[in-house]
Amino acid sequence: MSNHHLLGLLATLLAGCASTPVTVVPPALSCPVPPALAQACASPRTLSTGITYGELLLAYQADRDGLARCAASHADLVRLLAACEAATSSYDARLLR
Repeated sequence: MSNHHLLGLLATLLAGCASTPVTVVPPALSCPVPPALAQACASPRTLSTGITYGELLLAYQADRDGLARCAASHADLVRLLAACEAATSSYDARLLR
């Protein structure tokens, strides 16, 4: 092959590469869970034999407060995951355009 043929072939190949559009994909989304929401809920108190009625009421109140904190943390986690799911869906839709 002559140099003219090689140069023509090279120019054709380079022209094909130059006209190929490249889609820039933005960085992937991250949905970190705050450590406070990732903690497990407290276990209920263990009642020992022979506790007084006053001690039973204190244990009941502590368990009730712990359950309320756990429910609030769970609700926050559900809201966080719903927001993350919505953001991920929006991100995916933009990529498909």
